[in-house]
Amino acid sequence: MPLLDDATCQLLHVAFDDLPSEYKARAYGVDYARLCLLGGGELFLTRYGWGLSKRALPKAWFIDQRYEETGKKLDGTGTVYRVPIVVPVGATKDVVVKFSRVAQDVPIFVDKPVAELVPRSVIDNACFNDPFEEFGLLTELRRGPFSPDRPPIKTKRPLAIYSPPREYKLWQLGRKEGLFSQHVARLRADQEKNGTGVPVTLHLRRDYIMFFQWVKGLDAVELYNDGFLTAEDLQNLYNKSNLDLRAHNLVVLDHKPRHLILRPLRNGIELLARDGTFDYALIDFELLKHVPTDLPDKASTKELASAGA
Repeated sequence: MPLLDDATCQLLHVAFDDLPSEYKARAYGVDYARLCLLGGGELFLTRYGWGLSKRALPKAWFIDQRYEETGKKLDGTGTVYRVPIVVPVGATKDVVVKFSRVAQDVPIFVDKPVAELVPRSVIDNACFNDPFEEFGLLTELRRGPFSPDRPPIKTKRPLAIYSPPREYKLWQLGRKEGLFSQHVARLRADQEKNGTGVPVTLHLRRDYIMFFQWVKGLDAVELYNDGFLTAEDLQNLYNKSNLDLRAHNLVVLDHKPRHLILRPLRNGIELLARDGTFDYALIDFELLKHVPTDLPDKASTKELASAGA
């Protein structure tokens, strides 16, 4: 069964900026191409995801649990897969398929270096971002503006959000209705202030699956275990990444060295570095949060280093 009607299929060949207004939505500062799929379900493609065209459609990675059949489940407490998809010229491209944990209980332990950078209220009220919040905060981080005091942070690209038509009981999704209603209210307020004529809504009983670019490389803990990083390197890298986020008035509450990806050089000995520091990419955002801008810095680089990673 086809997923799109003929008119929508023709749109896949149109540039993102040239899409008709009835197909364009906006949530938390991110523009989307919103496609209503035959049989139900919605697909929200970002500007990055639109470049993948048909390869981002669910039949390429979701239908018949293809993400499970062809992909590899990644370590962690969430449901995340690395999945190959076919791209032009017969090659494959790896993507990340991640099931949103919106409105689930947060089994969180906040490391001291992170706790030093945020008020206690942010930790006490921790909740998983809904998928549109997550893409919004990630896009905010990617956009900058950048300066010597606000260094750019590399991340995986947000490509698409897919909500299949199937509805579940709340216990099957692990959701708390009260928590979910808070996300609905925040999204509604955003839509009223900054949305387009195409509404973006959250469905209590439907799944949300996020689709990201895969970042090549190895995480910092793997590199430490393999002898590429010393314990001091690992600690300094972790602390620096916390401070880099804080410079953007952001924090990842469950931040870990495993969330930092570095790429070894081909000789397998050294790591890419810039200005004497390791060049890393950040890959986990479901607990990425704003930090109040009027909050005084609670920890210096020296204090963070002494706290340990």
